[in-house]
Amino acid sequence: MENLKENQNKPLSDLEIILLEKILIPKKQKKNSLRIIIYLGNSRPRGRFDFGAELLKKIDREGHYIAGIIVEKNDPVIVYPSLKAKKILLLPEVLTGSTVSIKDKMSRPEFKTQFDDFLKKLQSCAADVGIVFYGFWIPPEIYTIPRYGFLNYHPGPLPFLRGMEPDTFAVIEGWKKIWGTLHKVESAFDTGNIITKSKIIKIRKYDTPLSILKKLTEAGIESITGTLKYLHKHKCFRNIVLQDKGSHATLKMAYEKSFINWDNDSNINLDRKLRAFCGQNINIRLKAPFNNNYYIVYDIELFKGNFPGTPGIIIGYYTGKSKFLLQPIVRTIDGAAVLFTGNQISGDSFPEEGDYADLIIPPRKRKKETKKSLVKKSIAVFSKYLN
Repeated sequence: MENLKENQNKPLSDLEIILLEKILIPKKQKKNSLRIIIYLGNSRPRGRFDFGAELLKKIDREGHYIAGIIVEKNDPVIVYPSLKAKKILLLPEVLTGSTVSIKDKMSRPEFKTQFDDFLKKLQSCAADVGIVFYGFWIPPEIYTIPRYGFLNYHPGPLPFLRGMEPDTFAVIEGWKKIWGTLHKVESAFDTGNIITKSKIIKIRKYDTPLSILKKLTEAGIESITGTLKYLHKHKCFRNIVLQDKGSHATLKMAYEKSFINWDNDSNINLDRKLRAFCGQNINIRLKAPFNNNYYIVYDIELFKGNFPGTPGIIIGYYTGKSKFLLQPIVRTIDGAAVLFTGNQISGDSFPEEGDYADLIIPPRKRKKETKKSLVKKSIAVFSKYLN
């Protein structure tokens, strides 16, 4: 007992003091850290895991000061328990919605006061740099406020895939790899000098847009924090490359590609379209035409081989026990497809309505629910019925 009391009264060594400080004293903010405004858009991947909150944590760990977070009023990150921001800046109504609607609202006199008040709040943050993370278009008056401007992370390669759906088009077009791009914000969407590319992501055979977007977002957070570290050290951005105009990957173009073209779509293309439009929920579903009508497609199982009929013709109805029971079998360019179809729809309802989140296919190889022998048997039964 006496030895224990002696040890309690014994002064701490220098090493013990250093270790105790590391445990008990929180890490002090770096005096020369960057002051950052972060615009977290509603289109960022989130659910059980919010990538916006992850970005905030990583920037905070780097020792930078988050001077303000721009979010919409219903964003759950507002109540995030470890949020360390000086200001929460709620996005005013004038800056919510699509690029077209924002520009339209900006032209109305009644929104000028609302926008001017928001600008004053941004200016009071005295930010060095701004980050746009899955946000929509912002007016030039905003992105010129920080002294280094605003940077935007685009989850796709620029200038090759501009627009909201780079992950969708990567699947449709059969890309083997993809990367994200960090670039300066300018008046046009997804333009501006490129600051850096994220690490290259390999696209697996069974990847869907959701699984690709998750990996691109993780890589994007690394690109953002790496760029901030470089900017803090060198007071400039590294190797800015001037950008040329590229292609678009817009929702409108995705909608146009969501229709099966039986005369042109091979089994490979049908599989890509299935993963692109049934592997996520963007209110654009895969659609199949039959007899001048269109039907929603939830799933497809494909077979190669010699089958009767011409592409696009229903050659039978599946008779095996599965969700494909009595679903149409259609002749394709290089085989046949068993479709799991939904309601008949019009062919000109963009944007589409309805939520099909419970019917999203997983990003992995799946065991087929249909058998080629039963497909051929079903076709033979149907052929006899027609005759």
